Amino acid sequence: MYQKLRPTKEEREKPVVKDGKVYALGGMGADTTPQASVRLYEPTKDQWLPLTSMPTPRYGAFSFVRGNKIYVLGGRQGKLPVTAFEAFDLETKSWTRYPCIPSRRAFSSCAASDRAFFSLGGLQQPGPHNFYSRPHFVSTVEEFDCEQGFTGITTCFLGEYLL
Repeated sequence: MYQKLRPTKEEREKPVVKDGKVYALGGMGADTTPQASVRLYEPTKDQWLPLTSMPTPRYGAFSFVRGNKIYVLGGRQGKLPVTAFEAFDLETKSWTRYPCIPSRRAFSSCAASDRAFFSLGGLQQPGPHNFYSRPHFVSTVEEFDCEQGFTGITTCFLGEYLL
């Protein structure tokens, strides 16, 4: 059965779940500005608690949990791309910045192995000085090796499906 809970303050936040707790990251404010807020939902009190804000405000990012960290990559600030790749440590409540993702994408997906993260697809954004290029969906896959950083960009096709 579904139960209506207290709403968040922003739109387009990226939620993740760790140990039964819901974390909401970033999003878009009512005035459409990108947000850097991080909130933890406390189900026993039906309330959202603020945590340390992200270094980079954004919406349309991809967030995922691995170990005791919440990773956030890419996204948008208005119509401009964000290439930031950052992680929030759930134990220390602090942020770490990683090398930026090579391509300017929002609304991507991510997968992880024991040694790497893979950023897949999404909306390719033009750079801040290229106003004549239109955003378009891509099949780009980038690998971030935990020891070596970003190691390659490739395009993948699976049968009739484009990743």
